[in-house]
Amino acid sequence: MESALTIELPGPLLLVSAGRRHEPALRCRPGAVALNPQFEQLAGRLAGRLAAERQAVTEAGEALEAAAGRLQTLQAELRARAEQEVAALAVDVARKVLAQEVEAGRYRVDPIVAEALASVTECPEVTVHLNPKDLARCEQASQAANKSESRIRFVADDTVPPAGCTLHTPEGAVVSSVDKSVDRIADALSSSE
Repeated sequence: MESALTIELPGPLLLVSAGRRHEPALRCRPGAVALNPQFEQLAGRLAGRLAAERQAVTEAGEALEAAAGRLQTLQAELRARAEQEVAALAVDVARKVLAQEVEAGRYRVDPIVAEALASVTECPEVTVHLNPKDLARCEQASQAANKSESRIRFVADDTVPPAGCTLHTPEGAVVSSVDKSVDRIADALSSSE
């Protein structure tokens, strides 16, 4: 019957198999002194290798943490960029849809003029410049305003785009157009980010 020799070496617990298949012939326990110089060398090499492995694992863990931090930063940047691109795409789509609606004549001029006039309620006199086609579309309002002693006067102006108007007052001009409205929406979207 073979007996197992137990040698205590400094460092972690190490089982070295020798002799019979499943029976350890050598055990190294922390804090003990080796009886054989060969075992002491082996224990020193193993301890050095273990320290190197621990250092490599520590460095790998630190590298993984740094990579995770960079990944989170990149993810936040990509999300912000995607949100900006989606907002810009939505504004472009809205601009194209509105342009098609204006081109097809599917809009009402009266609300456009009313919104613009709401911004100059304190002005004593206002001249509303409209595209000639739009002036014809709101003919009743323009005729009523021009016939009465109103402070509002309507005039045809080829330089004003369809679905827009320009108000001239003694204090200055107010421009209302589809493009300006879409630009305000785009500005609001970009400032909310």
